[in-house]
Amino acid sequence: MSVFPLPSQDYFHGDHTIGRILVRDPAATHFMRVRGEAMEAAGISDDDVLVVDRSLRPAHRDIVVAALDGEFMMKRLIVPRPGLVLLQSASPGVPAIPVTPDRELSIFGVAPVVLHQLGNRRVLSVPR
Repeated sequence: MSVFPLPSQDYFHGDHTIGRILVRDPAATHFMRVRGEAMEAAGISDDDVLVVDRSLRPAHRDIVVAALDGEFMMKRLIVPRPGLVLLQSASPGVPAIPVTPDRELSIFGVAPVVLHQLGNRRVLSVPR
């Protein structure tokens, strides 16, 4: 009988469970199912699952989950210069939302990872 190493052994060393790969800070990590197609051009599709990390400090061009004036949304955070903050959809032709001083912005967390299901099999069990 022949035995050969798995191809993945060339790339991974140590303990690489899916939780350790996807989750940096378990106490600050949430999984959220995506609804809508506004971020499709950024590679985030309807029914995908976002890994949202509340311990990460939001930075320019991060995908964030936020509430603007009480409306919950997922957008790209754009900070072109100090004092100017925009929330940008990935949909072509949709203008960025300026966050002016009279608006209330609360960033829930940064989404560094998206889980995208391939094919018809439903394996991501995050509630809808």
